[in-house]
Amino acid sequence: MKRWIGFLTALVMLLTASGQAAAAYIPPGDAKTDGAENILLVYAGYYNPDNYDGQQIGEWDKDKFLPYVGHLTEHGTPDDFFYDTYLFLGLKTPLGGDLHRYYTWVTDSHPGTKADWQWVMDRMFEKDRQFDALNQAVKTVGNQLHDPDKQVNVYMVLPFPDSQSTEFGDIDGDGAADSLASLDNRNLAVKWYVDQFIERFRAANYDHLKLSGFYWMQEDLDTSVPGELDNVHYAVQYLHEQGLKLGWIPWSGAGMKGQGNSAGFDFTIIQPNHYMNQNTTIDRIRDTAQLADSSGEGVEIEFTSSVLDDPWYEQALRNYLAGGVMYGYMNGSLKAYYQDVYALYDLYHSDNPKGRDIYDDVYHFSKGQYQPPTGTLTGRVVDPSGQPIPDAEISVDGREAVSDASGNYQIADLYAVQHTFTVRKEGYRDLTGQAQIAPGQTTLKDWVLAPDPVEQPDDPKLTIDDFEGSALKATADNPGKVSLNTDPQFVSSGSQSLKADYTTQFSNFRVYLTAGSSYGQTDWSGYDSVTADVYNPSDLTQYVDAEFMDQAMQWSRSYSKTFELAPHAWTKINVPIKDMDGPNFNIHDVRRMSFNQKLQAPYHLPNTLYIDNVHLVKYSHIEQAPNYRIVLPNSLMDLGQSFGLQVVDANDSNRLVPAEDVQYSVSDPNVLNVSEDGTLTALAPGVAMVRVRVQGIDAESVKIEVSRWTKFDLKPQDSQLQVGQVSQITAVAKFESGFTVPFPPEDVTWKVKGDGIQVTEQTGAKLSFQVVAKGVVCVEATLQFNGKTMTSRTKLLIQ
Repeated sequence: MKRWIGFLTALVMLLTASGQAAAAYIPPGDAKTDGAENILLVYAGYYNPDNYDGQQIGEWDKDKFLPYVGHLTEHGTPDDFFYDTYLFLGLKTPLGGDLHRYYTWVTDSHPGTKADWQWVMDRMFEKDRQFDALNQAVKTVGNQLHDPDKQVNVYMVLPFPDSQSTEFGDIDGDGAADSLASLDNRNLAVKWYVDQFIERFRAANYDHLKLSGFYWMQEDLDTSVPGELDNVHYAVQYLHEQGLKLGWIPWSGAGMKGQGNSAGFDFTIIQPNHYMNQNTTIDRIRDTAQLADSSGEGVEIEFTSSVLDDPWYEQALRNYLAGGVMYGYMNGSLKAYYQDVYALYDLYHSDNPKGRDIYDDVYHFSKGQYQPPTGTLTGRVVDPSGQPIPDAEISVDGREAVSDASGNYQIADLYAVQHTFTVRKEGYRDLTGQAQIAPGQTTLKDWVLAPDPVEQPDDPKLTIDDFEGSALKATADNPGKVSLNTDPQFVSSGSQSLKADYTTQFSNFRVYLTAGSSYGQTDWSGYDSVTADVYNPSDLTQYVDAEFMDQAMQWSRSYSKTFELAPHAWTKINVPIKDMDGPNFNIHDVRRMSFNQKLQAPYHLPNTLYIDNVHLVKYSHIEQAPNYRIVLPNSLMDLGQSFGLQVVDANDSNRLVPAEDVQYSVSDPNVLNVSEDGTLTALAPGVAMVRVRVQGIDAESVKIEVSRWTKFDLKPQDSQLQVGQVSQITAVAKFESGFTVPFPPEDVTWKVKGDGIQVTEQTGAKLSFQVVAKGVVCVEATLQFNGKTMTSRTKLLIQ
């Protein structure tokens, strides 16, 4: 049977029955990290108080550290230690220089200088702040937990020696400013900084802090900059001479993010950056985990206090925590924690009980004890007319269900995240799709399979490469490993095929068919599928990725699909063009197709594959399967609020489904009511699932949370102002649950009393202004939402 396994399915084959991966991560407690297990990123750089209403953000006193050093109970006393390692860093200084790479396109960015490096060093040694405060907190918690000699590890930021800093400052003592364009000077700057820091740290004689090493500040490596890797190698070597380590935490788009070990770092922890990008899903975490697992690296956990304001951010954090269980990094990997500046502190001290719950969840995760919430997915497998398909296989996370005679299936105890499912049945097109599982709820979703299209002799086709003739147009990472084959046993069409010998010399071994060499037409939008025949001559089941790149020729704009190849058999692989089409791939300009195998399981390198008859096809008949989705204005509702539901077919350009074709229902009629025309009304606080059926097919149900709108406040960017200053005020409404009310901006009206400010822009929830005169200005905002009115006022003091 023709089968393919999507990226997630291939990954989860690595998992054990308990859901934990066979870890190749850098393990917690490894000597290369000086025994670190959970590393807290302590942002202690400069944050302009003018942008934070005068607050000294980035300063850490003993009180700030206590909820991190110890896991605090509701009474404020520790019952366990929390983080074992603290990495101190900053982004900028009040002198204006960057501690990372200078970018010309970043506003108010300047290459860092020696004075900036000195400032961030001095910052850490302030009395009762940063190091001193952490030392005090560890002493206090250690005494309370009967471990008076407790120590924690400390890593210090090593500012990036930027070759663009041509007026860095005097390093060699000759009185002249040195340029970091010279590699020798960059190395000298590293030595000066490390030597001075070590001397000061030792002189401070912190009883409860152990200096473990430094952190390379720049989050990528630019190999086009002469000497950048050499500078890293020097820093590593010099730190090793001092008995110290050098760590690196690259961002998700960094070059060499999976090659930190080969770059020389003692340890590397990769940022998924899922939390920072609402266009991503848990798949971003999965991909990062797989890369870290295959590269001997760790994974960063990312969140802010916005988890209390917005359900998307709460779910994003849940994705990181559940991902740790699903992909094995909770117990199997070194972890770093980005939490803005004080997120866990704020969560612990929040008036919202959910804040304390999340604080506890992160603690339990750090100890390898987190249990993600679960839910159930149920529904049917049907054809486009809604008729049941029995014996279809539904696969997810290494688990499999089979539809019964009526097409019904159910999968319980799924973690409450978005999962990728593979649904297949002989004679139908394989389907890969996602479903979001709601905690403690049953999500309803029918999977609709379309019959396999049958390629007819007279269907329009376009050859990508048929491997006929004497010219070899394909190439590979090792060009000597591809050749033309004439043995008819390994030819599916014509008289020749491509023989590809995959080796272990690359982490990804690719065979390339490139525009301009193998094929001419790059606009594939007029075809339905790209197909190829692949023969596996081995005794093992093999796997191959069909990968595609558009004109950008960037992996971030690529598309990949993984296929299973039965032993001693031809497999026809088929990639629908519509599956490739999307915001991150341009089907109108496809520049390269490749056949890829990887070093890690489930691939089995080395091996040989035969490839033939690669072409595009426009089927004379292809039946489309609908993909109905519920469209909501928001997943949060105020008590008594009503709005209309819409249903679209995502497989038909989001065509709106007529309301008369839709049947509506809810899981809990005490919380929500839905009328025949799709009007949804919130009846009582709580959570319920909204369900719709279109012509016998159930769309994926969605979760709605109902709460009371109880607060409306104004938040000035600055409460004390000076003439000439530009500032703004934001109107914020809150539900009783703590989430932000998603009110329409036009529902807010503003009034200003006083001549001290001139309004420059009024965009609903924000009032922007410039200060023009001294005095007191009163600002009032009124929100009319859901038939209710609230007014909030604030005073601005202009000096």
